[in-house]
Amino acid sequence: RSRGLGDVYKRQSEDRAKEIERELIPSLNEDEKEYLETFKEFSSTTITDRIRRLLERERESLNISKERAEEIEKMVNK
Repeated sequence: RSRGLGDVYKRQSEDRAKEIERELIPSLNEDEKEYLETFKEFSSTTITDRIRRLLERERESLNISKERAEEIEKMVNK
């Protein structure tokens, strides 16, 4: 079967996520890695107010500053 354009985009997104992980993981502590994993679960969709609140709770429970969380999110969104 031929791959649809959606499949191609999905594969590119998955490849990019893996590339980002290889670049980032060494510079993140365990809590930051956990936040990264949580953020990646939501990053393929629109970050609604509800999702943002969930991410904020996760960030706070992991004792990650807002600034550091923004840095991690920017790394994923490059």
